[in-house]
Amino acid sequence: MILATIALFTVGLSDDPAKPDAQKRVCKQQKQTGTRFAKTTCRTRAEWEAIAEAARRTAEESFNKPVISIEKGS
Repeated sequence: MILATIALFTVGLSDDPAKPDAQKRVCKQQKQTGTRFAKTTCRTRAEWEAIAEAARRTAEESFNKPVISIEKGS
């Protein structure tokens, strides 16, 4: 009986309590142009992380994009 209790207790300790649940819904208020009211958008943590990663990737691609300069001859 004591061993079973210890086994259940150690299984509960293996879960990392600091790790956020990816399926938990998080609501954020976002400002909109043309109004003083904020829009509330709710998504899961995983969805917010995917949106942030896509934005980082787009910004990185824009920053690292080669610049072509065309000079007009005289």
